[in-house]
Amino acid sequence: MGTKSQSFALVLVALFLTSIVVLPPNTVKAQSKTIIVPDDFPSIQAAIGNATNGDMIFVRKGNYDGPINDTLKIDKAISLIGEDANSTILNLYPAFDITYQLFYPFYEYTDSIA
Repeated sequence: MGTKSQSFALVLVALFLTSIVVLPPNTVKAQSKTIIVPDDFPSIQAAIGNATNGDMIFVRKGNYDGPINDTLKIDKAISLIGEDANSTILNLYPAFDITYQLFYPFYEYTDSIA
């Protein structure tokens, strides 16, 4: 009986190896996308919010305002590319902080991009 069980085991191994070659596992490859401002989203922050890691945000020529009294939040690995360095302008308006040391105020802006 030993040879029959060995033969059966060899047939099972051969079938398994054949199935791996004939039926390769399905892999899902994430595709990065290009988001165009203002075509796809009206603001850079909205484009960032709808992007996923690896996406590129392409900003067309023009003037774009960042959030008022806040920072532009980039919380994922993306590329942010302007169409032209001289005519793609991002105006940022970070919050203004006042701190006091010994009754003297110190004025500073928070970070523009976080």
